[in-house]
Amino acid sequence: MESAIVHIIWAVWIERNQRYFHDKSNTITTMFNCILAEVKLSHSLVLTKGNSNMQDYKVTRLFNIPFQTKRVSARQEVKWCPPPSLVIKINFDGSTICSHPCGAVGIMFRDSNTTFLGALASNIGHASAAEAEFSACMLAIEKAREMQMTQICLESDSFNSG
Repeated sequence: MESAIVHIIWAVWIERNQRYFHDKSNTITTMFNCILAEVKLSHSLVLTKGNSNMQDYKVTRLFNIPFQTKRVSARQEVKWCPPPSLVIKINFDGSTICSHPCGAVGIMFRDSNTTFLGALASNIGHASAAEAEFSACMLAIEKAREMQMTQICLESDSFNSG
């Protein structure tokens, strides 16, 4: 629901500026179609949790957006394996929380002897789970370069690459 309200306010603000500063105006139908497209796009970036909030359900129905429920997956045990000699292993993860995702990333550096070389965590603001994961990967690569690490192995719960 908040997304729809924000997009409506934003569309009105943009329309006001177009009329005031550029002598241009759109029809109400054009504005509604833009709002509808933006709401659908923002919803596709965020998995709406099914809950008892009837207002959220009504808004998703108004904009013809499928109302989805979040499925809980089974936990899986993961074993950390050291990288080859002279290679630094970088484990990273990105995550989001709530129906209005606030993203965060975490990164850890270890060598082939499992020696802890450093870690960092950071809030990244609004992001989908995939965007958070990608941000964590990019930040890990940037930090490795900053620390002059030339041989690295990246590992995440989403994908592995060497």
